[in-house]
Amino acid sequence: MSTSAAPLLEAKDLVKTFHLGGPFARSQQEVHAVDGVSFHVDARETLAVVGESGCGKSTLGRLLMRLIEPTSGSIRLEGEELTEKKGRALLPYRRKIQMIFQDPYGSLNPRMTVQDTLADLLRIHGIARGSSAKQRVGELLETVGLPASSAKRYPHEFSGGQRQRIGIARALAVNPQVIVCDEAVSALDVSVQAQIVNLLEDIQVEFGLSYLFISHDLTVVRHMADRVAVMYLGRIVEMGEAESIFEHPRHPYTRALLDVVPVPSATRRPHRTVLKGDIPNPLTPPKGCHFHPRCPFALDRCRVEAPKLVPTGEGLVACHRWQELPSWDHATHVPGDPGGRLERLQARFADGAAVRSYGSRSG
Repeated sequence: MSTSAAPLLEAKDLVKTFHLGGPFARSQQEVHAVDGVSFHVDARETLAVVGESGCGKSTLGRLLMRLIEPTSGSIRLEGEELTEKKGRALLPYRRKIQMIFQDPYGSLNPRMTVQDTLADLLRIHGIARGSSAKQRVGELLETVGLPASSAKRYPHEFSGGQRQRIGIARALAVNPQVIVCDEAVSALDVSVQAQIVNLLEDIQVEFGLSYLFISHDLTVVRHMADRVAVMYLGRIVEMGEAESIFEHPRHPYTRALLDVVPVPSATRRPHRTVLKGDIPNPLTPPKGCHFHPRCPFALDRCRVEAPKLVPTGEGLVACHRWQELPSWDHATHVPGDPGGRLERLQARFADGAAVRSYGSRSG
């Protein structure tokens, strides 16, 4: 992780509101998909964003990519404000931040060969054309574990893991500084997940990349992340160093997320925090703390006053009662990698060369 005082990427009070209902609707409804989110990512750092489906993780990633426009707030890259840039003024920014999508097939044009997909990107950004572009495409494919000859093939001719490698190659093509990984391994088989995680770690070191790693898989997050931000209904409720979040979670929601990680034991029955009710309707979010209807520790104050992120000494937490909560025993909750699943698989694919050659055959 970088020790530089100035963050590479910074978001401040980022808000995205979607308006529902057509122009002739009697009433307009609003969904605050991202509600006042602030964070930073340092050079060569991995910040993971976790939370249940619908919490705003993917919307946050798309805001940073400017695939959707923020309603308000600030996005800065290397200190430069980006929210007011439009059109061609965004091209230099697009080279600096790229995205790996969850669906490796849906993110590729089925009518274009891999060569055309990657060469088009190189041409748009003025990096390479003609024979030099062809050579660069071959180098990118070999970097992610695919043979250069596969450039002539179409997306449907590859497996899911291979298509995700193509997505990674596309993200690397313009030499970015930051890559947003939006559930980059969630659609893959477990053994292929381990290969892709290894590959992401290898290229992070090789190219000096920073990751915003969006995921619901806490096993992968614990292995990949330097820091973790926990989102609930559009807001960050806890953020801190990965080990601190996993070993000493402060927010009741973070504890509940860690408690659902499977325990590899047929005899031991650890204590678990069982959440009551369902995720609230984002059209009518609860007043005060959004989490209070499901929180076993909620007070009257939680129902009327939204908590702010406050420092805990080890990170930030948005909870009125975080100092009063009972201690959380790591030994009885067993967060992380149940049964060493990821470690065993990564040991199997530990050799980077083996990972890349294996990927060209089946991953």
